[in-house]
Amino acid sequence: MVSRRAIAGGHAAARGPLFILALGLLLLGACSGSPDAPEGHAYEAYSNPGGLLNHQARLPRRCDQWSRVIDLAAFVQPVPGPGACGIPSPLQVFVIGRENPVNLNLPATLDCRFALMLGAFVEGPMQDLAEEHLDSQVVALGHGASYACRTRNSQRGAKISQHAKGLAYDLHSVYLADGRVLSVKEGWNGDSDESDFWQELHAAACGPFNTVLGPRSDRFHADHLHFDVVEERSGKTPYCR
Repeated sequence: MVSRRAIAGGHAAARGPLFILALGLLLLGACSGSPDAPEGHAYEAYSNPGGLLNHQARLPRRCDQWSRVIDLAAFVQPVPGPGACGIPSPLQVFVIGRENPVNLNLPATLDCRFALMLGAFVEGPMQDLAEEHLDSQVVALGHGASYACRTRNSQRGAKISQHAKGLAYDLHSVYLADGRVLSVKEGWNGDSDESDFWQELHAAACGPFNTVLGPRSDRFHADHLHFDVVEERSGKTPYCR
């Protein structure tokens, strides 16, 4: 902060155009802060089990420590094509989380590296947000898709979906310890607590996953949240709608 006394003082010869310009820049900096200050990332406000979440959507290099964030899963045979489809190291996941296990209503077949990230996200930001906004814990997930050999949104001529590589997960609903079942479709614009949960969950996923889509993106995602990682885009600005 620049005081009035400091502005008023000084030699008269110093009050030329350059002095006025420098003073203006100083005042602007005092009011607005450093323009180079990095913006925060939403996920950083929450737990990060195993340090697996990062704002560059970088997948873990190894899968041998999956049990740190996944309670029940099994490595299965590699999923072959056709074409660009397939998963070299698939993990079939039944229960996510360790401290607070979360059941999947259908087993999810995922690239083992992506499974670790999803496990950390559920165990960390999702549970933190459930406690903050819903005063409960998530005990199960209702999902629509994990691995599926298809194009984006199943549209003819579209690019291959990350679901076809086991690098995507769709979340339709959560089941809470108090018996409530909350869906994206009903809750995105629902009461304030439920809406806050879903929209802040969407924000927290942006960075750890480099594509996050929800009801405000398009008609294909009106009833669920889509999380994926495109390895070629890791380290670049995520696409979150």
